[in-house]
Amino acid sequence: MSEVRLDNFVGRAANQQATFREVQGVVVTLPVAPEIEISASESGGPVADGGSDPQGLEPSGVAKTVTYTVMNTGTNTLTLGGTPTVSNATNITGAVNVGLPGDLTLEPGETTTFDVTYTPAGDGAFGFDIDVANNDPDEGVYDIAVSGDANDAPGVTLVAEPSPPNGPFPITAIFNEPVSGMTLAGFNVVNGVASSFANPSAGVYTIIVTPTNPMLPVNVTVPSGVATDSDGAPNSASSTLTFVLVAALTPTDIVAIEEIIIEETVRDLRNRIAFNQRATRDARGRHAGYLRCRNLTEEDLSDADPSIEGLGGCAAVRGISIEPVFDGKLSVSKSLATGSGSFLTQKSSLDGTSRRLAFGELSVSRHEDDDVTSSVEGRVAWERLVGDDVLRGLFIGASARRSDIEDDFTGNRTGFGLNAGAYFVDQLSENLFWDGFVTLGVGRNNLDLGNGTLDVDGTYDTTSVQVGVAVTGQRDYDRFTVYPELSFAYGVASVGDANVTSVSTLATTTEVVSVGSVALGVIRFRPEFVFAGEGDRFGISRRQLSVAPSVLCETIRTDATDTECGGGLELKWSSRSVDGRGEFSARASREVVGGASRDTVSIRYERPF
Repeated sequence: MSEVRLDNFVGRAANQQATFREVQGVVVTLPVAPEIEISASESGGPVADGGSDPQGLEPSGVAKTVTYTVMNTGTNTLTLGGTPTVSNATNITGAVNVGLPGDLTLEPGETTTFDVTYTPAGDGAFGFDIDVANNDPDEGVYDIAVSGDANDAPGVTLVAEPSPPNGPFPITAIFNEPVSGMTLAGFNVVNGVASSFANPSAGVYTIIVTPTNPMLPVNVTVPSGVATDSDGAPNSASSTLTFVLVAALTPTDIVAIEEIIIEETVRDLRNRIAFNQRATRDARGRHAGYLRCRNLTEEDLSDADPSIEGLGGCAAVRGISIEPVFDGKLSVSKSLATGSGSFLTQKSSLDGTSRRLAFGELSVSRHEDDDVTSSVEGRVAWERLVGDDVLRGLFIGASARRSDIEDDFTGNRTGFGLNAGAYFVDQLSENLFWDGFVTLGVGRNNLDLGNGTLDVDGTYDTTSVQVGVAVTGQRDYDRFTVYPELSFAYGVASVGDANVTSVSTLATTTEVVSVGSVALGVIRFRPEFVFAGEGDRFGISRRQLSVAPSVLCETIRTDATDTECGGGLELKWSSRSVDGRGEFSARASREVVGGASRDTVSIRYERPF
């Protein structure tokens, strides 16, 4: 440092006075050198050479990046010695990554930065040293000690509690330490809806997940950072809990299949009862014809129209065998379409007291719910006169059925069965008969259904019994005859457990659908008015028009009992050929039971062959 003094300045003004008396100055000589200063983003201020940069509490296993700013506060160019180095790393996962500073040469007042990234390994203290080489004469290597405490992130495990195969699924999230901040939204659910969030104990949380699409799996996770421990460390993510939905039937599906089985069983019972009633009614007609013709004198028989031999009763007395006959009918209506046919062949003893018959019936029905049922019934019967006025019959039979089903499940039901039974016809008085039947049957049924999600196959067996009685009178008038009939029939079927196999794109399972027993009772009053178009002296006519109104009630019993009543009307025109061997008939009928109508139109032609 130097000092200069100047005094006694002499001015050049006219008055010879000096403007300044004295001037003094101080000159300071400064060194020329760079000066390095480093600041840390974590602390927000400068970190002295050899000082520390505390990191505080950091979560274990989570990478942390700190940015350091280098500034030249000196008077000459600062030159950095490349990428800073790290030493003395403790409790650090892997290597500490240090980035190259943006500039290695800094003029006075300039700055540059570099990043340091580290990952604490586990619970406890961690640390490392950063060395920054430079040309500062005082701080040729700038040392910074980085240190802190690592805190393990709370871990979480998902546990699936016992549940139905297709849910809902109770799920428990268990943290390895108490946490806060966990909510229902902390669960990430794919293909499901989470509900019923609860926190039964510290670190334990529960929800219930309901699947939304049975064709897809359900995935549940707890993402990282949705909860924190007491030190503020966010949780780590859980592993994914996956539920693969199996093809198990839901309770709604099981109810739908039960309803299909019950509906099909009721239809089988109704068809079997109707078939038995028709067969017994035909037997009554044969027996009445036999009794009528049995009482004719030889003179009456010799005077009769030859066509009398074509009638079952008289043909039996005369010792004539009836050739096989086939008839068919087809009916169509808005709510019900039915096609049916039957064949009959019989051979009688010469005295008419016994006969053997083989007959059958085929039908196709379209029901009001768009279901279509096809069936074939066959029977062989042996009839014998017991006493003077009682006809007894024994029979065995077989049946086959197919239903095309259009309900919640669509598809078909096929089945076959065997049956055996007996019937009788008794004349109470000249114009009054009563008859009855009993039938035992067994059946095997197969289901082939689907609802767009599941394909369902199953089998079930049935054991059934049907009984029926009827009382029929006869009243003759000039132009017509009335046959009032009061009948009652009851059928019950025991339905075995249905072993149902459900198949989806994900899995195959087997369920057992239990129905139990199904019963059907029918009571009907049916007066039939028969108008004879032509007749002879014995009341045997070749052309007839019949009108048969009816009232009926049906009772269906399963777990509950349902009774519906209604009525119906049937019109029939029939014409027999002159030789008595062929018959044409046309029929139209309508029934309304419980608000549901059944309409039938049919035609029939019968001729021996």
